[in-house]
Amino acid sequence: MRRQIERIQSHRRGAVRRCPSGLAALDRALGGGFILGGLHELIAGAAGAPTRTIALLAALRALAADGAVPASEDAVGRPERLQPWLLYIDGLGDFYPPAAAQLGIPLERLLIIRAAQPSEALWACEQALRCPAVAAVIVALPRPIDAHASRRLQLAAESGSGLAFLLLDRSMRRGAAAVTSRDCGASAGVGAGVGAPSFAVSRLRITPAADSAVSGGMGFGGSRTGASVADEGEEYVHARPPPLRAWVEVLKLRESAPVAPLLISL
Repeated sequence: MRRQIERIQSHRRGAVRRCPSGLAALDRALGGGFILGGLHELIAGAAGAPTRTIALLAALRALAADGAVPASEDAVGRPERLQPWLLYIDGLGDFYPPAAAQLGIPLERLLIIRAAQPSEALWACEQALRCPAVAAVIVALPRPIDAHASRRLQLAAESGSGLAFLLLDRSMRRGAAAVTSRDCGASAGVGAGVGAPSFAVSRLRITPAADSAVSGGMGFGGSRTGASVADEGEEYVHARPPPLRAWVEVLKLRESAPVAPLLISL
């Protein structure tokens, strides 16, 4: 049934628009980049997996490609236009904005929500995805979501035509308690863990290569936490990050043949 619904919805959507990540090997595997108006799950396969870095790199390109969006009319009847926004919903409490700035993210166009509960993060994500002024939404959760919740996020992404990333931690395992659609105020669904059914258009598992340093998900090397990096001040913020390599397994890709695992360099 889930696959039938996805096929029907894909016919209604028409031409598929994509946003590249800037990582050539990954973009080729994805057919040109991440699908706009779609939910993408990035699963950390081990500590230091650069899931957040990949999402931020794609979001940066979504910001650049989106341009100004219509908002309203000013006092003399001229249309006002707003610059698109990137929304980061931090359900883990470990997001460090200066590190995002190092990747090129314009902090003046970044909104951060510190969600105390996964249900709050899901609600904020769904609302933001429906907003045409939001080019991309990244949400990091401490536990997976069920199929009904993922369908709500996918439908919200389609309505806003933006880019949606769900970052899932490596500690999530099959059988773990999932965030359900009941948490968003709808009827609950079934399924838990990163192997559960999902309406996301893609699902990738990212694992650092054996020769890469542990990065805390940002690709900046070392085992530094947000607190320790902050103590190092401007010198660290402007330092050049060491190269990071990671394996990408494409666990799900809508309307595409299976893709062999690939090695990417950040």
